[in-house]
Amino acid sequence: MRITRLAATLTATGVIVLAGAAPVFADDETPTPTPTATDTPTEEPTTPAPKFDAVITPNPFHDGDRLTLTTTGCPTVPTVNDVDGLFTGPLVLHEVADLKHRGSAKTKSVLPRNKVFHLIVTCKDVAKITFTTKPGSPTTKKPGGQTGVTPVGGVQTGDGSSLRDSGTPVLPIAAGGAVVLAAGLGLAYRRRKAQEDA
Repeated sequence: MRITRLAATLTATGVIVLAGAAPVFADDETPTPTPTATDTPTEEPTTPAPKFDAVITPNPFHDGDRLTLTTTGCPTVPTVNDVDGLFTGPLVLHEVADLKHRGSAKTKSVLPRNKVFHLIVTCKDVAKITFTTKPGSPTTKKPGGQTGVTPVGGVQTGDGSSLRDSGTPVLPIAAGGAVVLAAGLGLAYRRRKAQEDA
């Protein structure tokens, strides 16, 4: 009889839990207000940084040659740093078109055969390019990285709806567990009674 009473009690508990869950389900069906245009922060339009590039000719070159450097994509006049003293004087760039600059300088008439020369071309606030060269060998270049525009806008923090709408109803699971447990105890009681009657 104890098992019968326990099964009845658990069944009643499951029904009560399910009845108590009804208001929760009703709350979930409440429509969520749609945000208006004033609730969303407006973002400022962003302009991508121009693509900065540079070319040096002739390539390869020899002692005493005049090298011409042409740059594109820089809104200001780029600067040239002759790190290892390749030229007889400074290489200064001048604007020749929109976002395009050019300049030239003469290399020294006698250059060490095995010495590697570096030229650093810098476009302020955009990027830099490093040329590596030596007489009679191809000149290579390595970009120093483009500077992107920082995106504008607030951080998306959320309103907690992901917790509310997680798709895991806690109360129905608890109620279902109680009902299943009660049914299992009732079945065990009937089997035991059948064995005793046999």
